[in-house]
Amino acid sequence: VGYTHSMAKRRRAGKRNNRRSRIPVIAAMAIILICVAVGLILFFNTPARKLARALNTGERELADGDYIRAMDAYRDALSLDEKNETAYRGLVEACGAFGDAQGVFDAYTQAVMYLSPEDAGQLRETALGRLGAIGEAFFAGGDYDNTRSVAALIRQIDEAAAVALLDRVIEVTAPAVGSTVAFGNLNGTQLEWQVLDRQGSRVLLYCTRVVETRPFTETVVGVSWAYCTLRTYLNRDWIAQAFTPEEQGRIAEVAVENPANPTDSQTVNRNATEDRVFPLSMPELQTFFPNDSDRALGEGYWTRTSAYRSDTGAMTVTDAGAFAAQDVRDGASGIRPALWMILE
Repeated sequence: VGYTHSMAKRRRAGKRNNRRSRIPVIAAMAIILICVAVGLILFFNTPARKLARALNTGERELADGDYIRAMDAYRDALSLDEKNETAYRGLVEACGAFGDAQGVFDAYTQAVMYLSPEDAGQLRETALGRLGAIGEAFFAGGDYDNTRSVAALIRQIDEAAAVALLDRVIEVTAPAVGSTVAFGNLNGTQLEWQVLDRQGSRVLLYCTRVVETRPFTETVVGVSWAYCTLRTYLNRDWIAQAFTPEEQGRIAEVAVENPANPTDSQTVNRNATEDRVFPLSMPELQTFFPNDSDRALGEGYWTRTSAYRSDTGAMTVTDAGAFAAQDVRDGASGIRPALWMILE
């Protein structure tokens, strides 16, 4: 019995010793495994490998049609390498396929700061192609406001391409000659205009009513259109009353011809003036409104044509639509303004 008890004690002691001897081995193996794991993690997450994974993800998602994930992947790639041409090209393609015109533009404008001239030039063509496709899609859908917005982005890259797109919008949206459009507001009343002519991207508008009465000039008698107070008033004060700053931006400043009075051989052609708002001349009224009945509004209004060589009078349209001379300081005649509106 004593022998058996002694053997059991020795076996128990041996097991304890074996366990103690294995602890360092296990600890060493654990440390090795941890080091290997950390090494693998570091190996597979080097900046170069993370960049490669982001680019591969972007390419895969772009091919699969998941453009949002593709954009995110390419942006991740650029966060690792802001000069990566592949990431910029993929981002332009993904934004373009998604219909994000601003995204295309932003990616291109960022890229040109880092890419070589050759790479930037190639990306420019890609960006223009994508922007053009987005603009065409809006145009085909009749969404002309968004078409104009895309054209504004294109304009910052290629003026000619933007103009070509905008010209097509203008062709579709331009008011027809003879139609009536609303533009501006005077004392709470919307102003209505007749479209008399169109030249390219602008139309000649003529107010359908007299907006107020005012002398042709309030200074000396011998004053032509170039120097009269009516011209100053219309182009400085009245335009600010009738139009918002945005609307004023659509009113073109043009060279206004000042021909002689066709009914008085003593008058002469005057130098052209640069104006935004103006009365029509007597020859213009004869062209656009050949008959008295076409010109008649039931009240008289000024033309910008001198009645006499001395400039003591200016031609007016009478209540019945006929032409008549009137003293330039007479305040009984009205203002019927005209202007060239730039088409959006």
